[in-house]
Amino acid sequence: MRSDFKMFDAVRVSRLHVPVRAVHGTRSPARQPRVGDRGTIVEVFGPAGEATYLVECVEPDGGTAWVAELAREELEAITPADPVER
Repeated sequence: MRSDFKMFDAVRVSRLHVPVRAVHGTRSPARQPRVGDRGTIVEVFGPAGEATYLVECVEPDGGTAWVAELAREELEAITPADPVER
């Protein structure tokens, strides 16, 4: 069983159950999340086991690529040592 995430955990988008969703970012329009994107949990909604997560993905220039709500099943934990996929 996967454990729940907490604030500021580093995550990678592993799959997308909802390919187009409400997103916000530095640029308008903000791009949609993609499988392989890395982000940080910035808010947790709901009780453990049923939570959804607000995730922020930051571009190399420091701008926010997107902020979106994702389900636990769409995310996987990463460590800072995980290589960036290109």
